[in-house]
Amino acid sequence: MNSPLQLIWALGMMAIAIALSAWQRLGLEWNLAIATGRTIIQLLVVGYVLAAVFAIREPWLVLIVLGGDAGDRNPSCP
Repeated sequence: MNSPLQLIWALGMMAIAIALSAWQRLGLEWNLAIATGRTIIQLLVVGYVLAAVFAIREPWLVLIVLGGDAGDRNPSCP
């Protein structure tokens, strides 16, 4: 499967979830739509950032960028 087809498939699944929420009168339609939009935006941004990082031809620079990201994590989380 190519990426546009996968995106259409995923959006179709979310449309079904939103329709089921409306049918069952759960009131989750707006939350599901917002979550879907946020997920798409976040994954696009992460994809572009990773593409830019790995386009760097210096391995040590890639390790510095990725290592700096890992250092920002909460020490209480594994």
